[in-house]
Amino acid sequence: MRLNEFLSDDEWIRLQQIMYASTLEALNTYQKQRAAQYAPKPLATKLKPEVAKKARTLARKAKQPTQVAAPKPLPKPKPLPLPAASGTPAYQPVKAPTLLPAGTKVVAARGQPKSPPQSAKLPPSMRELPSGQVAMIHAKTDPIVQKSMDKERG
Repeated sequence: MRLNEFLSDDEWIRLQQIMYASTLEALNTYQKQRAAQYAPKPLATKLKPEVAKKARTLARKAKQPTQVAAPKPLPKPKPLPLPAASGTPAYQPVKAPTLLPAGTKVVAARGQPKSPPQSAKLPPSMRELPSGQVAMIHAKTDPIVQKSMDKERG
């Protein structure tokens, strides 16, 4: 059921005016509260009294010229005494190596594993080929040898 069905025109107009006036008043009150909430306040009212007092004293001290003495020059370093050279040095290097006795050389040689030959260290693709394989490769790649082999085959 709608309001305008059972209200007369005068009552309907009066209801609209009341609703408009109360809405406008609520909106104005809200805007005033928000403006007061976000208005800038003086610093002293925001802070506690002790903090405000410290802020004032710090501001006063900042304005006063500093009365500090000029810095003193640094003392010059004293030269360190050089250590005296001792009669016998702690480290005496050996001038020439001493050779091992003959029996020790033989025993040491037995204990050492023999290194494999140089060709064994290379990968198979880089090792030298036996002469027979080299001849076969040359025969396969040389065009003159290939013609003679074709003639022999028939």
